[in-house]
Amino acid sequence: MSTTQTWRIRALSASDLDTHLTALADVLQACVAGGASVNFLLPYSLQSATAFWRDKVRPGLQDGGVYLLAAWRGDTLEGTVQLDLDTPPNQPHRAEIRKLLVHPRARRQGLARALMLEVMVTCSP
Repeated sequence: MSTTQTWRIRALSASDLDTHLTALADVLQACVAGGASVNFLLPYSLQSATAFWRDKVRPGLQDGGVYLLAAWRGDTLEGTVQLDLDTPPNQPHRAEIRKLLVHPRARRQGLARALMLEVMVTCSP
């Protein structure tokens, strides 16, 4: 876990995802509603955002193919980033950043940078 001046950032497990599912869905839905280009079309409901985390991300957390970081300010989840570790057999040295999301109310405060730095530090060999 890393603490910056404002943010508390930590990795989430599948059970953590269940605990924070509503907040994760809120971040995703708010980002899409705010125009973020993250492969979803408007209108995008909170129900659809919940299904994304539950049905698409959670299985990857369970099998180790996805690494998920979440960031809080106080008790409010404000952003996330995923690292996709499920790469082709000829690319075991690679991973891909997916869905760097910062809630619109928390933008332009350095959170995206903090999440990217944390994922790079945490996942470097």
